[in-house]
Amino acid sequence: MKIEELEDIEPLTSLTAVRDLVIGMDFHPSKVLGQNFLVDGNILDILLDCADLQPNDQVLEIGPGLGVVTDQLLRRVGRVVAVEKDYRLAELLQERWGEVDNLELIQGDALDCNMEDILASGINKLVSNLPYSAGSRILIDMASADVMPEKIVVTLQDEVAQRLAALPGTKNYGLLSVRVQISYDVTVVKKISNNCFWPVPKVESSIIELTRCKSYGLAPEKTKLFRRLLKISFAHRRKQMQGILSKQASDLELTQETSGELLAGLGISPQARPGDLAVSDWVSLAQAIQV
Repeated sequence: MKIEELEDIEPLTSLTAVRDLVIGMDFHPSKVLGQNFLVDGNILDILLDCADLQPNDQVLEIGPGLGVVTDQLLRRVGRVVAVEKDYRLAELLQERWGEVDNLELIQGDALDCNMEDILASGINKLVSNLPYSAGSRILIDMASADVMPEKIVVTLQDEVAQRLAALPGTKNYGLLSVRVQISYDVTVVKKISNNCFWPVPKVESSIIELTRCKSYGLAPEKTKLFRRLLKISFAHRRKQMQGILSKQASDLELTQETSGELLAGLGISPQARPGDLAVSDWVSLAQAIQV
């Protein structure tokens, strides 16, 4: 069945509609799961327009909740895979849209699902109002997958959005920035008022767009080293890179002198701190270190 053949379903882009539905279900949104439902039609339009949805797109939605985004995705793209952790919300989605041909509904935790298989099934975009509790982890998983979505457009906590988009040398730049920016160009599209969600969250939100960028061509063993270097270095982000390589990463068998020479040879100051290195610097460093 095509979604157009369903009986009219009341749009859930108003606070009144969402409250009425939730009360009717005797459902209480979970703070632990970060369940804050979008209740603003203008923000929904911006999210969907930014995703540049096409009829042949295959879209992954994580945390569809009450289905406000799901409904519009089903009307615009060829296939929607929706992953919902809360079994009560999954039942609602099944009841409302379960007969629609282009919906595949998975009841489960996205962090526990075989996401590699889901992405490899043809998914080319991720469009979601991400749960606050898992947003950063989900995006790292996307940016680390063997088959990555070409475009990701999501709402998530503004603090996380700023970290994802941060530039080297700024206070928000860190491990999360580099882990995602090695795979995606990141743009913060719009900051969103807390009142656009219900229940009203205590944190601010933003729409963020991630577009696949060039591949740096790291071999699997170098990718493992790259991630390890990031983890060690940003755990000691106030220290200088020369000291981090020779002391904190002691198994690399680099002395103070050889680590300084290695960094200088790559055009990186031995006195630089982890937050000063661009993504390309981290890639060059991983490529240069012999393990």
